[in-house]
Amino acid sequence: ASYTGIENLALNVGYRTDAATAGDTDYTNINGTYSMGKAVIAAEWSNIDSDIALTGDRDAYLILVDYDFSDKLGGAIRYSEEDVDNAGTDQSKLTIAPNYSLTDSLGLIVEYSDIDGDTAADDDELIAVELTYTF
Repeated sequence: ASYTGIENLALNVGYRTDAATAGDTDYTNINGTYSMGKAVIAAEWSNIDSDIALTGDRDAYLILVDYDFSDKLGGAIRYSEEDVDNAGTDQSKLTIAPNYSLTDSLGLIVEYSDIDGDTAADDDELIAVELTYTF
């Protein structure tokens, strides 16, 4: 279900259930975006509730702010967190992603992500370089 009755605001809710012989699994997702000039703010929450052995429940959310500084340069900051009940693990991720428009249809994004898990072995840092093409 979606709601777009307020200008620049979009809210969405989704629900799905799977019935299996080993147990049932329910999926819920709620997300929304709000645009303010050159800025976009987005948030999402997801939940998986499972009766299946060794699958467990999972909750996750993210918050994103994307801003265009000019016609060529922009950037995004995203924070997300995930909690897995049966594994007893939590993980958070902070991503900073500046982007640059090379041409009208070709863009460059550089992403840096800092991942923080429950143990030092779960911590990580990632860098990605992406070319995007729109048509």
